[in-house]
Amino acid sequence: MALNDQVAPWAYEKDRKPFRVVASLEALAVLVAVLTLTEPAVGCTRRGSVMLPLLTDNRGNSFALTRLMSTKYPLCLLVMELAAVLEERGLALTAEWAPREWNAEADALTNSRFEGFNEAYRVHFDMGTQSWRVLDKLLQDGREFYAAAQAARAAARLGPTPGRRKRGGRRASLKETDPW
Repeated sequence: MALNDQVAPWAYEKDRKPFRVVASLEALAVLVAVLTLTEPAVGCTRRGSVMLPLLTDNRGNSFALTRLMSTKYPLCLLVMELAAVLEERGLALTAEWAPREWNAEADALTNSRFEGFNEAYRVHFDMGTQSWRVLDKLLQDGREFYAAAQAARAAARLGPTPGRRKRGGRRASLKETDPW
């Protein structure tokens, strides 16, 4: 699977540099692994979950992927999609930090170096045809939200609007605004 701005436009939104969203790319790799290596628990009446272990050399991602929480964009969107897939499949993910040297094989795959890997075990995944549970809708909403936030920051840099209180000014106390 090769990423480009057609199948993963969110990876190129920050200055057109995917290395700025490396945690999100790692979360995508985990999501793809879960999608391709596990099956949905359709019609399963058993309660419980299967623990899915994961090693990462990114301490921040070990917390985000284990707790399925993040406020960083677009990582938060990928974590939500991952949470939906894990719920659907009855899986629980535990991500543990590991030294970078332990991830040499993952780095090789990231850099498209496949020598040492058996081609017979390769699993093909097409991002363009994948139907996401929540990711497409969340990406659209996220783009709109962050565009509006960026516009608001730009407007704030231009100065205060008429009728607005300047920052740092003294606020009236409750005793002054709402006396007994």
